[in-house]
Amino acid sequence: MVVASFLVTCGQGLERIIVGEGIESMFLNVNNLAQGRLSFVVPQVDVIIVASLTTTDNEALLWDSSALNKMVNEAVEESLRFIQKWSMEKFSDIEEAFESCRRALAPQNCPSPVRFRVSCKLSGHRMERHSHQSVSTSIARGVTEASQHKWKSNVKEYEMELYVNLTDRSTLLAFPLPRRDKSSSFGGPVESDNHNFTLKDYFLVSGMRSSLAWAMVKLLGVRHTETICDPMCGKGTLLIEMCSKYKSNAYIGIDVSREQLEKASENVLHLTKYQAQANISLFYANSTNLPLRDDSIDAFISDIPFGQRFGSYEDCKRIYPLLLEEMFRVGTSTCKAVILTSQNQLLRWLLNRKYKEQLWRIASDIPVQLGTTKSTIFVLETMKGEISTSKQMYKYNAQEITSILKENTRKGSC
Repeated sequence: MVVASFLVTCGQGLERIIVGEGIESMFLNVNNLAQGRLSFVVPQVDVIIVASLTTTDNEALLWDSSALNKMVNEAVEESLRFIQKWSMEKFSDIEEAFESCRRALAPQNCPSPVRFRVSCKLSGHRMERHSHQSVSTSIARGVTEASQHKWKSNVKEYEMELYVNLTDRSTLLAFPLPRRDKSSSFGGPVESDNHNFTLKDYFLVSGMRSSLAWAMVKLLGVRHTETICDPMCGKGTLLIEMCSKYKSNAYIGIDVSREQLEKASENVLHLTKYQAQANISLFYANSTNLPLRDDSIDAFISDIPFGQRFGSYEDCKRIYPLLLEEMFRVGTSTCKAVILTSQNQLLRWLLNRKYKEQLWRIASDIPVQLGTTKSTIFVLETMKGEISTSKQMYKYNAQEITSILKENTRKGSC
């Protein structure tokens, strides 16, 4: 069986979710699991499955050749002109894998010769005397010569991109797989007439990153014929992602911003161009006073405000406890919730109070890195049916929460 090596990237913290999506069982061998990166070996016939992974940011065919790495390192150490004289014994192997991927992903767009471009990232002391342009040009010439001119470098009109990352310790060469729904973190976003990897077809206005949305959906464990609510839906990204796959469910989006709801409505309308029905209802309301009857929601999923782009930390202290109360009220006895926030301490404190009744228990929490922001995805389970509803719940105002948090921080109990 012919196999190929692949490399996928994801947000830091989401690596295990990718494995849970099926990589361990589907692929022959997981070679390396590191922060934000996962490499594995897979039969070439499964390349479409690789390209359709939902919780990854990017996927690439990995040029995994120790002989090639040695040649690159020697060439950089001595002179870049040696790269142009490559005689790659293993070139036929990567060419076969590349052609297999290209035919599987774009059977109607396989011109000959192969048109490619090189994107370079250099770091480390030994790379200081080289420029990105000189390395890219030299590698492009080397690949063209090694392929006996079957591959042609073309920086504007290309089918595939060769990404090269050279550091003091490692050499990485990979071909990012073409995808229309991801922005590339290998060589930067690819934007041209022939390449647009930023939006899925069924999205008109983008919201949160698609891979992060799908990671949250996977954690929610969506079942069919459920009623699912996003009490702070924004542009509706989470609901639309779910509706595109789980069409038999009823989805409810609520937001206090009319502007955000208008964009969500545009996205929902746009989705109907790609599927017969989009069972998504949008409401203008406050999440602290949900216009829903008791025990009516099977699951919640939401990217709640961090107090950065929207609102402030003071707003979070006021909104979070009220939101948890309302979700508890309208949720069923088996309700589950997946919440993304950067206010980890505040939400964890609210969920773990000992002297007030707990409305939700933390089933799991996954730290994720969103740029420079440290955030957490909380998976919550309702405690409805296990507690006395006659007792007072989170009846604190923002000022009381502030004083209690400060006191617990001083005592080291928060």
